Amino acid sequence: MAKPATPALPALGIDISKKTFNTSLLLNGEIVARGQFDNDAPGFAKLVSWFSKQLARTPHTTLHACMEATGRYARALHRFLYELGHVVSVVNPQRTCNFVKSRMARTKSDKADADAIAWFCASQKPEPTPPLPPEKLQLQDITRRIHDLKSERQRERNRLKAGLEASAVEKDIKQNLKHIEKRIKLLEDEAKQLLDQYPELAEQVKLLQSIKGIAFITAVILVAEIPDVHAFARVGQLVAYAGLNPTHTTSGTSVKKKSRLSKQGNSHIRAGLFMPILSAIRFNPHIRTLAQRLKAEGRHKMVINGAAMRKMLHIVYGVLKSGKAYDPNYAFAA
Repeated sequence: MAKPATPALPALGIDISKKTFNTSLLLNGEIVARGQFDNDAPGFAKLVSWFSKQLARTPHTTLHACMEATGRYARALHRFLYELGHVVSVVNPQRTCNFVKSRMARTKSDKADADAIAWFCASQKPEPTPPLPPEKLQLQDITRRIHDLKSERQRERNRLKAGLEASAVEKDIKQNLKHIEKRIKLLEDEAKQLLDQYPELAEQVKLLQSIKGIAFITAVILVAEIPDVHAFARVGQLVAYAGLNPTHTTSGTSVKKKSRLSKQGNSHIRAGLFMPILSAIRFNPHIRTLAQRLKAEGRHKMVINGAAMRKMLHIVYGVLKSGKAYDPNYAFAA
């Protein structure tokens, strides 16, 4: 005799912003309640009281909460609900956007967005997303700030190259560049001190630095931005997580667009790999072989770089999953 199906968990759609978040609770195929709460600890407590009253009418004591990956604003609520034992999924906003389009929704508001996220959660049942440990979040903050400073440094360098008539402005830019360099160095030292406190993360950084083309800060970025690598059953899942999977558009016999990177994933991984991959194309045997083959086929430079970044993630996945240093003689899957 077949076992009765387990009732699906109530779905809680959360549309979050800096100061507040809107919620929609879906029970038995119907939005039964909507609310708005402050994005702080008292607001979280009110949220629990609010949905607990609704759950009291059901056999459930937990729910499946779903929110979009919108940066730091969702971190605290994500961890709060997870630690209470609820299922929490943090999804790429592009997925919910495509879901809304498929439903041909015409209303755009915070309440409507929370409704849509709840319906998405109930119908698509996205995978749970455990919150990252605090040490990884700290590394993310540090490496993302370093990236911002390096972008600022490049803008200042470009201003110098463009030519300036006012010597005072040139002097100011050069002073600012020195100041930026000091701030980058301080943050890199901060990352090293943090890693000293967490040997497991430090070991992962060391393993990644064994890969030709990956220096210290790139290794730290990858460790910070990639969740537990063992959560990815296949390397293709990690590639998709980083938005480095190719997309193809064809229709009938007349429409056949060029393949391109989806870019529907973690942009910080892509940004972190972009410059190092230029070095890897020259010095990493696996990456160099791939780049030479694609160049011989007449592929565009950006296509080659994208494929090289994807190949590099294959190597990163293999190194982290195995716990063994990079071996240039090992045949990683393409």
